[in-house]
Amino acid sequence: MRILPSVVAVLLGLSALGAAYAQSGQQEMLNAGTALQESQAQASAGAARPGDEMLTCDQLQAEMTSSMTSATVQDNMAAIGATAQSERERSERMMAQAKANMAANAALGVAGSFIPGASIAQGAVVQAQMRAQQKEGEKGQRAYAGMMGNMQEMMPTLMRGRRVMELAQGKMCPFVENIPAQ
Repeated sequence: MRILPSVVAVLLGLSALGAAYAQSGQQEMLNAGTALQESQAQASAGAARPGDEMLTCDQLQAEMTSSMTSATVQDNMAAIGATAQSERERSERMMAQAKANMAANAALGVAGSFIPGASIAQGAVVQAQMRAQQKEGEKGQRAYAGMMGNMQEMMPTLMRGRRVMELAQGKMCPFVENIPAQ
């Protein structure tokens, strides 16, 4: 039963990882999510303007075009796209590292079956791997919080755009037909 110490070492490492994920990066994401929800509620409440119903289809189209091509929207969408790409690449690197770690841990586990004390070393290796994964996870959580911040900056424009779209749909404006359904 020399494999038992190896299993215990891995389980201890995983429990440390679970506790660590519940810390800083997660809290940052929760705060950003709350701020985004509040921003959406405020922007939605302020999306309607006096005289909206009197706007023509041409005026609605012009407002929609100018708001969606504004620097605020374009800059934030570019930032979100860049962050999403970076996070996809980070995820791929983390998956590759996890696979490599599994192979190394399996080898250490086998060695632990034959070499007294090797399972202690394996436990230390697993904990180091978990700490590295935690740091990468926190970077990812901060990146996602940043994307929520980008969305928050755009929220007034997006909610106004939704209002303009609703008006255009209600008036059956021709330009609405060219916009793909979401």
